Amino acid sequence: MDAYTRVVKTIKHETPDKPPTDFVATPEIMEQLFKHFRVDSAFEVQNLLGIDMRWVYPRFTGPKELSGAAGVGVEGKDFLG
Repeated sequence: MDAYTRVVKTIKHETPDKPPTDFVATPEIMEQLFKHFRVDSAFEVQNLLGIDMRWVYPRFTGPKELSGAAGVGVEGKDFLG
């Protein structure tokens, strides 16, 4: 079963062949994994480890004054005011 099918089956509460896996590592650990596997990207590391999940980080396109953490500006206001 491929990763996509495994994740979709899990979301639908169906039984996959194994639980989908996720992976998060510090930059230092990722650097060691790059060296160990002799690769240049996190995507390659995830493929080699058989990781099913991928994280997507959309670029913030809102007003510059709200570009802080969680869309909150330095003055403590969010998009609702």
